[in-house]
Amino acid sequence: MLNHIEKIKIIPELVVKLYYDFEFESNLKIKCDESIEFSRNRKEKVPLEQGNAVSTVIHNANGQPHTWQENRKFIQFLNANMPYILKEFGLADQHITVSNSWVNKHSRGGETTEHMHEFVDLVVSSYLFCPEGSGNLLVRDPLEYHRWHDVIENAYFQKQKYRHPWIEVPVQTNDVLIFPGWLNHKTEKSESDVDRYVMTTNLKYGVSRR
Repeated sequence: MLNHIEKIKIIPELVVKLYYDFEFESNLKIKCDESIEFSRNRKEKVPLEQGNAVSTVIHNANGQPHTWQENRKFIQFLNANMPYILKEFGLADQHITVSNSWVNKHSRGGETTEHMHEFVDLVVSSYLFCPEGSGNLLVRDPLEYHRWHDVIENAYFQKQKYRHPWIEVPVQTNDVLIFPGWLNHKTEKSESDVDRYVMTTNLKYGVSRR
């Protein structure tokens, strides 16, 4: 009788989840809304943001979010967890810092379409405020071309909410998801009348923090 199963890890993790209390309503919302409204009024729009969605990735009225005093403790939290995070991803425990950051706001019908973060080592996606029905993160299975047979035959794909080649990652307020920059991802379209706020932070080796 089989009485012991040992899991052997042969590839690094694809997504790691942390939890951090951003205290969004009292700490970040006003500044996020100021930056978002500034970006909304610019002529240059972000093509990835579709429907009722705004991103400050091009225009930041208050500077990039990782430089805000309101996010100082979060950056400290991220740095404190970095040795563990790098180990999970099989990356070198060397100096890695923020290269840039921004905030996205999705109202009903808003979404971020499929993309990756080129020349970025890790992406930190922080769900500042994620009301029910505002959508989850979807990551593209990097083994999709090797798993076509699995989708048909494997019981896992038959039982789970799985939309090949997209894998759903459930999210809620204060979740912090970390994944490699090369991993294609997108959001579900929001079906909530309450706005979703997500802060994205890119991490790179050998970059001096601004």
